[in-house]
Amino acid sequence: MLGLRTTPPLPGRASMRLCRNFERAPPGLRAVIVIHGAYYGEDTTQDCLLVGGRIRAAGLGLGLCPFCLAVVETPLHAFRDCHDAAEALCLAGFPKAVIFNSASLMLDWLVESAGLLSRSDFAKVLLLLWNMWNRRNRLVHDSQPQLVWATVASAGLLHVDFLAANDQSRWPASATVFSPDVWFSPPLGTIAISVDGAFTPARGAGIGVVARYSTGSILGGLAQHSFRLVSSDYTEATAILAGLQLACDRGWDRIVLETDCASVANILNNDHGLDLCSLAPMLSPIRSLLSAYPLFHVRYVSRDVNIVAHTLATWALQCLLASR
Repeated sequence: MLGLRTTPPLPGRASMRLCRNFERAPPGLRAVIVIHGAYYGEDTTQDCLLVGGRIRAAGLGLGLCPFCLAVVETPLHAFRDCHDAAEALCLAGFPKAVIFNSASLMLDWLVESAGLLSRSDFAKVLLLLWNMWNRRNRLVHDSQPQLVWATVASAGLLHVDFLAANDQSRWPASATVFSPDVWFSPPLGTIAISVDGAFTPARGAGIGVVARYSTGSILGGLAQHSFRLVSSDYTEATAILAGLQLACDRGWDRIVLETDCASVANILNNDHGLDLCSLAPMLSPIRSLLSAYPLFHVRYVSRDVNIVAHTLATWALQCLLASR
């Protein structure tokens, strides 16, 4: 993992180019440019990927492209200039202005491509590049070659899933339920379980769960700390799973689980089973429990409504040992 610079790079030609790129880039790419310029400087793309050029510079080998074996591998060669890369871009249907581009740096090429393509097509480019890098690594590290068309087809399927997962018009109207500013009791005989997660890269994650009866009385709960969770959404999904498991352990068969994470609530409530790749391992057991218990429901609530679970999660984040 690369370390972040704590100070911005000195102003110069690279910073001037980043500013020009920022003005030309669509909003979705501007954050990448800001991070690139503010933390890493000009040569980030060259340093982030362990391409042959870095291997050669370290004196560990010739550093030739593993596909053409003709030139020293650079990021641009791996993703655009190698005949295998150009073939993949052609098969994916991208215009010649993207494939036969004169940009000499990876970031410049991405910015120019973003300006030439629609947002959907640019997302397809990024997915294809990710699949191309995986293909390259399988060849280099596992000696497992993959045909170019198979890589393009895999990226195409991911692109279809990506577009569907981001098409909110396909989600049912009940996927997001906007709650009032105060907590309201569930129907008689139903348990309300409020969950929340708190995450920081340096301190790990904390989850909080509190269960209440329809009268508002507290039935139970938990607060746990973990260093194993890797993102905010993953932490929120873990809190949801913990809430469902608490219901199963207590024998509650009719619950309303409340979370202030709208993205995870929407994914769980849609009817199409479109799971984000990074969350799929956690969403699978959650979906299994929701399927096994038809009277288990997940709904979105605001942070103000979820303040009790949020307080527990924040407290758990400060603990070094799990507590319950």
